[in-house]
Amino acid sequence: MNGLPIAMQANQDNEASYELALLVEIAESVLDFGSGMLARFKKNQAKLSEKQKLLLAQNPLTAAEILLQLSSDQSSEVRNAVLQNPASPSQVIKKLAADKDAFIRAEARMMISLAA
Repeated sequence: MNGLPIAMQANQDNEASYELALLVEIAESVLDFGSGMLARFKKNQAKLSEKQKLLLAQNPLTAAEILLQLSSDQSSEVRNAVLQNPASPSQVIKKLAADKDAFIRAEARMMISLAA
């Protein structure tokens, strides 16, 4: 490596490669966050594209605290991905059972009833 962040090394003319490199950089950072992980995520959340948030929401290695934050995202697609993530804790599923989107709300309620 030449010391530049991965995202800076990616060919910025190729948007998909750049976004993937940025996501890898975020994922690596998440592993290094330790106790400050949630605070750093909140600080950078506004900079993430919907695609990046969707990938984080789908990833079973995403921390529960971040899934909880993503469960409040304005995008119903991101919130649904959080709901479908097997790593989402029951607290997140219960929160999504009151979601403004009828489909998400119904899915979450069904998941809760099946778990009971």
